[in-house]
Amino acid sequence: MGGTKGYRSYRGRTSKGKIALAVLLVLIILAAVGFLWLQEYIVYDRDGSFHLELPWKTETPPAEEEVPPEDVEITIQEPEKPKVENIMLRPYFRANFKAGYWEAVFFHTKPLGVVPADMRAR
Repeated sequence: MGGTKGYRSYRGRTSKGKIALAVLLVLIILAAVGFLWLQEYIVYDRDGSFHLELPWKTETPPAEEEVPPEDVEITIQEPEKPKVENIMLRPYFRANFKAGYWEAVFFHTKPLGVVPADMRAR
């Protein structure tokens, strides 16, 4: 049973490299969180450049009264409806042992609707 009491689970000191790696990982995570938080306050100018407008540093310019235009013509355009097509996704054959023949099974993106009379089983 021998040995000094309490030293059986000792695995050595934590290396300085592990500590530096942990600190670096924490700094990277903080930088990523800060970047994601600051994205809300990025403002793009007309020429494409950007700058930060933080909420506690913005100054409100004096309010100018806007004069609404007299003659305004509003044109509302109906959006084009996309053409919806029925696409066959996955065909496969299945054995019907009761009837003694193979069945073709087809999966489509939308229901097929009414089967024409000349294609129905008699």
